[in-house]
Amino acid sequence: SLENAKGKAFYLLQSPEDKTTPIHFAEEAEKALRGVGARVQLQRYEGGRGWRGDVFKMISDGIQWLDKPAAGP
Repeated sequence: SLENAKGKAFYLLQSPEDKTTPIHFAEEAEKALRGVGARVQLQRYEGGRGWRGDVFKMISDGIQWLDKPAAGP
């Protein structure tokens, strides 16, 4: 269930131009995850569906964000 996301980190990567999976799904996921106490980063990128630009940097940025400790209370 969604409550199992509490305290976990999620990095969402989505293009607002993606016509197959509209950005509102990622925005709703971000809101729902935050609502149960998950740590969430929604990173938007240009270009629509599929990987665009510097793919390895986007992956690296996501891993770095996931690896950083959560802020204290």
